[in-house]
Amino acid sequence: MSEEEAVRKSTMMRLFIEALFAWTPPVGLSITKFKSSDARLCRLEWMKNFIAALFFCILFIVDLADAIIDLILGVKKFFQSDGKAYEKNYGILLFVMTILARIVAGLYGVATPHMIDDRAKMDSFFCMEIAVLMIEDGAALLLLLASDRNEDDVLTILSAWLTAFCAMCCIVYLLHWVCTFLCKARMEMGCIITTALSPWYIMYFALIFFYPILMMYVLFQEILLKDADSTNDSFFSDGRGIMSIIFFGFGAATMGGLSITISLKAISRRDEVSYDTMESETDSTKA
Repeated sequence: MSEEEAVRKSTMMRLFIEALFAWTPPVGLSITKFKSSDARLCRLEWMKNFIAALFFCILFIVDLADAIIDLILGVKKFFQSDGKAYEKNYGILLFVMTILARIVAGLYGVATPHMIDDRAKMDSFFCMEIAVLMIEDGAALLLLLASDRNEDDVLTILSAWLTAFCAMCCIVYLLHWVCTFLCKARMEMGCIITTALSPWYIMYFALIFFYPILMMYVLFQEILLKDADSTNDSFFSDGRGIMSIIFFGFGAATMGGLSITISLKAISRRDEVSYDTMESETDSTKA
């Protein structure tokens, strides 16, 4: 094995493991930009980099905590001796989907050095986060809907609030993305508007906007604001449960498939990447 091949494999493995534990390249990139900025030269730029670094660090902590809690909750529901059969099934689903979501994040981590620029990395990052939200948090939401509120414990409550916070972070980033897009549209009216009018672009934008908002609505309407002694039996008996399963299953398949496709397409361009450069860039992120 050549030295370049060894560097490539070790770097890709490190990026995959880091992203698996939610330390994705945009987190390190935002911290690097903040460290390199100087408040004495441009206070506005420093504040912008500080907010970005703070946002991505919070998202890293929430993502990691959410994944750990969901894995524990899935195992707990499966081995719970007095649990209902469908709760055990949803426990297995949550465990499997959490692992799948982390693999999707890991693939994104491996793919980022192959992407064209920081803008492409950030757009793909948002697509990956929506995919993780639908795969992992969608399964967590179904488990929470299937569980009785009078049986809530610390893990269940933590899972509900962490899921809500993940959806909220996606909405905040989406609003930032829209504002950035509108600012660019004023400067580059022709090509931006032509891209925006593409049916596929409109469909993609509608999906990523709709998914986290609906998840927030269901979380607060059916779980967080429900009475402590209420049950969710009616939710699954009147057809809403089936619709939720279909909706979140479709969201997980579409956004997960899109994120995996983007990552694999980027990874397939490996000959265009200098792995020595990639290694030095990932090292500088942690410096």
